[in-house]
Amino acid sequence: MRSSTATITVERVGGSNGSVSVNYTTSSGTAISEVDFSASNGTLTFADGEVTKSFTVPIINDSIVEPNETFQISLSAPLSNALSDNSVLGAQSIATVTIRDDEVAAPGKFQFRDAVASIHEESGFIDVTVVRVLGQKGVIKVQYATSGITANSNVDFTSVFGTLAFAENETSKTIRINILNDHRVDPNERFSLRLLNASNGGVLGVLKTAVITIIDDEINAPGTIQFSQATADAREDTGFIDITVTRTSGSQKGISVKYAVTGGTAVSGKDFKPVSGTLAFGEGEFLKTIRVSVLNDLVVDGTRTLQLTLGSPTVGASLGLSQMLLSILDDESP
Repeated sequence: MRSSTATITVERVGGSNGSVSVNYTTSSGTAISEVDFSASNGTLTFADGEVTKSFTVPIINDSIVEPNETFQISLSAPLSNALSDNSVLGAQSIATVTIRDDEVAAPGKFQFRDAVASIHEESGFIDVTVVRVLGQKGVIKVQYATSGITANSNVDFTSVFGTLAFAENETSKTIRINILNDHRVDPNERFSLRLLNASNGGVLGVLKTAVITIIDDEINAPGTIQFSQATADAREDTGFIDITVTRTSGSQKGISVKYAVTGGTAVSGKDFKPVSGTLAFGEGEFLKTIRVSVLNDLVVDGTRTLQLTLGSPTVGASLGLSQMLLSILDDESP
């Protein structure tokens, strides 16, 4: 992308008498309009005896290492001011322009896709992804190793160390770590996985350490109940929205929690159907949903809200995020 513009030349063949005009316009290919080049269109007017005309298309320079990209330019609507208009388009009425990348290919940076991850103890293993960004040049080797934090190597997880070999243009690899089920009631435990070195000019990115949490499957507490999110939106013409309530930090007992609407600007019976009841989680059950039926009043009345609240959990269970705000979005245009 060394040039800031691409110059396009249009030829007039088979005659040059009189004035003639033709339209041109650009369209995206693998190069994207307003990302890789500026969209252009216009009209070229050839004077009597004139056989060539040129115009330019601005090229947008970025700093990304990427393959060469193309876009198209099309001619249309030839028009002559002669008494007899014999202007026609030639066979080559569409041209393809190639934007050649000017960034130097780099070996890239190597880092974990996610800085944190979690896995249930009974799952058996976890795959952690290492990604290659900002370059794909050459064969690069990256070393890795696990280290215990509160989880113990070869008690809670199998210690691993080794080397990942990225082929040229390869952008991701996974590391599999076996999780050991000790069949004891433990708190959740953590260990880390680190990237150590990169060969052949590769460098480590910011996320060179990932922390993995092992979630114990023998926890015998009743658990914590909460909404999965603090806010949600529902258009009034969708009919309903399902709100998710989760149970964490325990699943060995059956528990319940009450729910109801406790505030907001939405009106029960007008904007939504009355909402209240009890959610009962069975042993080992982690998710429940509350369905809120939304009423379409066909009136322009803006966004209205209602506040859902959880309360009165079973003795021993606790509440986490116990309130959430639901916004009902008006679908009528003013």
